[in-house]
Amino acid sequence: MAFDSLFDFYDALTNPYTHPHETDFDWTAHIEIIKRWNSLQPESATARIALAGSYVNYAWFARGHGYSDTVSQNGWDLFTERFQVAKTALLEAARLKDKCPYWLELMQMIALAEGWDKPFEKEIFEKSTAFEPTYYHFYREYANYLQPKWYGEEGEAEAFAEQISDHVGGDDGDIIYFEIASLLACQCQSTKTSLDGLSWPRIQHGYIALRQHYGVSNLKMNRFALMAYSSDDRLDASNAFGAIGEDWDHTVWKNQQTFEDAKTWAASQ
Repeated sequence: MAFDSLFDFYDALTNPYTHPHETDFDWTAHIEIIKRWNSLQPESATARIALAGSYVNYAWFARGHGYSDTVSQNGWDLFTERFQVAKTALLEAARLKDKCPYWLELMQMIALAEGWDKPFEKEIFEKSTAFEPTYYHFYREYANYLQPKWYGEEGEAEAFAEQISDHVGGDDGDIIYFEIASLLACQCQSTKTSLDGLSWPRIQHGYIALRQHYGVSNLKMNRFALMAYSSDDRLDASNAFGAIGEDWDHTVWKNQQTFEDAKTWAASQ
């Protein structure tokens, strides 16, 4: 499960240094730098994967992360165009010697963007986990695909979380459960996230196992704090907020007021 450094490495390579407040100018400059790297190192799989990942993120920059009916036609056109460039770069990387789990994760993102049918999405997921079963991002990407807002049915992603975590078993299974739960537990336009269909005790066990075996980042502490708050677990929430301090994560809380309200609740009797 110790793959956060790989993800963080590519996250840094595939976004402008101004992320998450980048502009189109920032993206253009970033893409040119990555293209130059590719031209200087044509046999580098890392460079090709970084180019693909950059275009995936650039595509989401054009589309935005709102509901589909909020996306302009130009946004959709750029989204499709940039994902095609990303797919081409990935196929070029596949012909090179070095192989990397992040290549497979990007293919899962391609499958989501292009709306692959479930049997094909499941096939890429199974190939991914066979290549590296402890790279938990594969499980998060597949669970994301199974959400009703994409291509799944109500409760399907939650059922997958339980099934795959039971299959893996032990601490690693519980860690995977925590990781999937932290994806599924979205705020959904409210001040509290929904944990419907998820097991709070298993999320707790997964977080504890993750902390004991690999350590936890500030992002994961924030995710756990949000889920503890949503589960009305004041003790776990208070401990998590104590570790976070004022270093709240905008991707988790959306705004500082929501974070402060939850932190105040956790500190109350």
